[in-house]
Amino acid sequence: MEIRRKEDETAANPLCTKWCVATVKSEPVAWEPLDPGSAAVHQAQPLALDQKEVLPDPETPRDYDIGNYVDCRHSISDEIKYKLLTQPWTPHPSYEFPVYKDSENTSRKFNYSWLINYPFVSYSEKCAGVFCRVCVLFAPIQVGGQKLSTLVSQPCKNWQKVTTKLKNHATKKFHEAACLEAQIFSECYEKTYKILIHTLDEERCAQVEENRKKLAPVIETVVFAGKNGLPLGGKDNGELDNNGQSKSESIFQSLLHLHCQAGDITLHEHLLNEPQNAIYSSETIQREIIEASNIIVRSKLVHEINESGFFAVFLDDETTVTSNVEQMSVCVRYVKEDPVTVCEVFLGFLPVYNLTGASLAKALLDFLRECSLDLTKLRGQGYDGATKVAGHVNSIQAHIKSDFPKAAYSHCASHALNLTIAKSCTIRGIETTLGILNEAIGYFEESAKQMKYLSDAINAMCPKSRHKRLQSVCVTRWVERHDSIMVFAELFDAVIAALEAMQTDGDKAVRNKANFYYKSVCDFEFIINLTVAEFLLGITLPLSKELQRVNADIVECFDQVKLAVEVLEGKRSNSNAEFAEIFNIAQSLAIKHDIEVKLPQLAARQQHRCNVPCDSVEDYFRINTYIPFLDFMIQELAQRFTSHSNTVTDLGILIPLFSCRYPSEKLSRVLEMYGEDLPDSGNMVLEEFQLWKLKWQGKEEKEVPSTAIDSLTDCDKGWFPNIHILLRILCTLPVSAAPEKRSFSALHRIKTWLHSAVDEERLNGLAMLYINSHIKITVSEVDFSGRVTSRNSLCSFMSSTVPNGPWDCSQLFHS
Repeated sequence: MEIRRKEDETAANPLCTKWCVATVKSEPVAWEPLDPGSAAVHQAQPLALDQKEVLPDPETPRDYDIGNYVDCRHSISDEIKYKLLTQPWTPHPSYEFPVYKDSENTSRKFNYSWLINYPFVSYSEKCAGVFCRVCVLFAPIQVGGQKLSTLVSQPCKNWQKVTTKLKNHATKKFHEAACLEAQIFSECYEKTYKILIHTLDEERCAQVEENRKKLAPVIETVVFAGKNGLPLGGKDNGELDNNGQSKSESIFQSLLHLHCQAGDITLHEHLLNEPQNAIYSSETIQREIIEASNIIVRSKLVHEINESGFFAVFLDDETTVTSNVEQMSVCVRYVKEDPVTVCEVFLGFLPVYNLTGASLAKALLDFLRECSLDLTKLRGQGYDGATKVAGHVNSIQAHIKSDFPKAAYSHCASHALNLTIAKSCTIRGIETTLGILNEAIGYFEESAKQMKYLSDAINAMCPKSRHKRLQSVCVTRWVERHDSIMVFAELFDAVIAALEAMQTDGDKAVRNKANFYYKSVCDFEFIINLTVAEFLLGITLPLSKELQRVNADIVECFDQVKLAVEVLEGKRSNSNAEFAEIFNIAQSLAIKHDIEVKLPQLAARQQHRCNVPCDSVEDYFRINTYIPFLDFMIQELAQRFTSHSNTVTDLGILIPLFSCRYPSEKLSRVLEMYGEDLPDSGNMVLEEFQLWKLKWQGKEEKEVPSTAIDSLTDCDKGWFPNIHILLRILCTLPVSAAPEKRSFSALHRIKTWLHSAVDEERLNGLAMLYINSHIKITVSEVDFSGRVTSRNSLCSFMSSTVPNGPWDCSQLFHS
């Protein structure tokens, strides 16, 4: 009777046979052949010898691992349920299953044939065990007051007598009921559901098209505000009134109102007629549009980066914004072809909490992997000189280089130049002068009264000057260290006049400070040191600007460094004549303001070089200020740019202007590092290098490329494939961390005190839109059905694909 009853139940439930219920007969248990139409069985079948392997869907090969969906079946969509039933992730027959040791210490492995004989079973790589995927998706949580565990909520990992366990599971009542529910679900999804979609297709497509027209200005408004750095919120993000006019000060709502005033009738009627909970202008909708835009921009950038072949990563030291969260900026440098263009793009901000080198390196690599970048193509790292990022043992560059040896580290050239100037300015006289200069600038910026005195003095004394105020030193813009000194020297007459006028002010504090700074500035030592700094730093100003250029060429920048060193060495060798010109300018300025040209007070006993006694004022300042300042700058430039020199020396021999100076054997060091990136062997590359040098022999110097970018532009990929790849790597190598500094400047403009509570997702979305504003985003690209899944109503509003809603098959079953 029991056998007959089971046969009747099996016949009544066709899915039981399809989904692996054993056929019970009077003989020993035998399993019927599996349904060849089952997708799960089809994946599990071994490949014939003459059959090619069919790879799984490349989009989500392991997303359909059943272990990812245990205990969350009520929150997954019908589409995923159907794919888990029919197309679950299945390991390849050659997959190396982990070894399990039972209580008798016997090593056992999962047998691939169990997936074929028991097709309701799915192996989970995540959990390293097997589940009954039918029961995971449709079985009740509890049976008889006890929670279902093995094969349902917990994987089966014990392979001892596993076939007996699987046979017993297939006869359980809850398993048979789950099979019935799976059959109903599948039929509903495959037939009834599609019939409903087909019936409503025309009407629904028309409705979706109308909805997209309504949402288009909303999307355009959010994207426009993000690209222009406009805050979306306001004093009150309340409801729009019936006339489509904003009751609040929200910029977002005001822009929508502007759309309506410009003649957008569809939006106006939508805002006028729809209920407030259906106009799709809330903060949640704005967030989803920002997140979708972030995904679109980043995916476009990542696609370009991966297509380029090689890339380098910039990572600037963390900064703290108004929310007191440490942010780390990640930028990438790569080369686009047709035409050859060096690109430096921003990929996102990373919140960091552990500031050790290992933690920062892990956070960076995880972020790059999350962006789907191919880390095997990482060829460069560019950071500042801090120990945690540039150290040789436990820094970011050391940890990354241990995993990716070809990711060569180079010190940020702009930062190296900034350190050079800072170190050179430690000469006692120069350091004191710059300290007074910064304090005087800060004094004028303290209040509107001081600024008014200075503004009036500039209009009276320097009316033709294009500068109308003093320029303070910016932390993230190193070029302003030069500008601050030069602007102060240009407006020196106005500064003196303003300080003189402020000494008669009614406020005692203003008078006292003005008198102090007046005496400090009206001193010949201050004037001569200011003039020396202006002249010598003017030599490095073009270099500083060039190093911060977006498409800076590492070879060209190093040539500019060598040129600056040569100019400084020329001034050092001819210091008497060079300083005489500077001294005459400073002396004329002092006489103009009745300032005595005199020696400073000297120490009774000489202990430092700046106390070298001299009879002449000119000789004193030449020996104690001018020459030491020159020596420091020359020494620091040569020392701090040594790493760049090595990089240029290795790969720089590919530049036609320099290649004739080196033999082909010089390329052997480059081949050791980048040989795996080249299509040909070492001897072939050396022969190709000989042809590359012959191509440029006999040509005029102006026709021969002198930079990496020009060389890559003139290199034919077909004739010189190996040289072309090496030149691309050379163009990819980082020069400066200026992109990170620019991103931090943008961060401070986005995350103001009024927006200090902005979370990371919204911050990164706004930053991606603002910093990468050149990336175009169309309304059609903001596909909410594929990019945003948190709000099914918005998906339905924008997409012609019917989401979980009135026709949700999962509502047929309740555990």
